[in-house]
Amino acid sequence: MLNPSEDTAFTVPLLRQWLFELIVGTVVLQDNLDEEIPVTAVLYPPTHSLMICETDIGIIASALDEVEYALIGDIDNREFRLHLRQAYESIKTSVESFGILTMPEFDRVNDRVVHFSNSGRLVGLIREIDLRHACGNIVTLMNRKTRELALDSPLTIFVGGNVLNGDFTVPNLISVYYGIDSNTLDEGMIQEIYRPFTESDDKLLSVTRMFGTEKLLRRLFEQQQ
Repeated sequence: MLNPSEDTAFTVPLLRQWLFELIVGTVVLQDNLDEEIPVTAVLYPPTHSLMICETDIGIIASALDEVEYALIGDIDNREFRLHLRQAYESIKTSVESFGILTMPEFDRVNDRVVHFSNSGRLVGLIREIDLRHACGNIVTLMNRKTRELALDSPLTIFVGGNVLNGDFTVPNLISVYYGIDSNTLDEGMIQEIYRPFTESDDKLLSVTRMFGTEKLLRRLFEQQQ
């Protein structure tokens, strides 16, 4: 789905896991800070062409639409709760390892992700995710004084790597999915991949994730030795 040269059957479940862990990590971070700070994530497509970026945005948007449709029919959808629980346990492990944030109970996380309002509308983080392509010029989002991207949504997912290459700060970046071909990696790209995580504080690192195909992550590990 993200890279034709990789095993599609492996990549699709991995992207789903990335998305669920991103959602849970966002809730945990915002719950601890008692505010809806803007949280960001980046999905690297195999290339930075506008067509590929828009295709991957469409894939994620369709997946979120399917989740919403299923939850409208059954707010306790078994498959959704299974994936959310798996993501919760994964994030819980790293949160407890860092010992800085407090892990909220699963029911609280579930409620913040999705619930019905008093008027019967489906609400929660699942409906507040902003998908943006970063293959074009995103400098218009920058606060000129702080040089930080000014984002209104509690969770913004940028598709395209340009967002990490600009002369600005991406606020509260906690997750990156690399769909790039491992064979194209050079030293500069490897440093670019690791840079966002070396600049994060421990609160962010408690819920931070870096995803990619097994082949890509193996190549990164080998290059860092």
